[in-house]
Amino acid sequence: MNGKTELFISYMKKTHNIKVNIDKVIFEGLSMFQTEIDENIFPVKVLKGLPDPLLFLTTVYMDQNEQEWIFCIVTEIDIADKWLHAVCIKNGEIIDENVPLVLRSMVDGIKQM
Repeated sequence: MNGKTELFISYMKKTHNIKVNIDKVIFEGLSMFQTEIDENIFPVKVLKGLPDPLLFLTTVYMDQNEQEWIFCIVTEIDIADKWLHAVCIKNGEIIDENVPLVLRSMVDGIKQM
C-alpha cells in the first residue's frame, strides 16, 4: 500500500472512526493552476505560498451511509512525493482544511511523509 493510501485510511479511522473498504476507493491525480481551483473545494488562503501549478492526489470514497468523502493531498507538479498540504471534504463541504501529513502507527512510531 502506498503512502497516500495509508494516510487516507489512517486519517479516516483515527479522525472519523470509519474503516475504509479499500476496494471502494477511487484514486485520481489532477494538475491545476491556482486560478483554476474552486475555492469551495480548496481554501484560497492555503494556496498562498504554494507553487503554481499544483498536483492534486485525490482519493474518493463512498462510505456505508452513502456519504462521499474526498481526500486531497497537494504536491509539487513534478515531485508527487513532496506533500505540501491536505484537505478532507465530506458531501461537498470542507470539513478539515489542515489534515496532518503524518502517519501514526503503534508499531512504527511516527512516520513522516
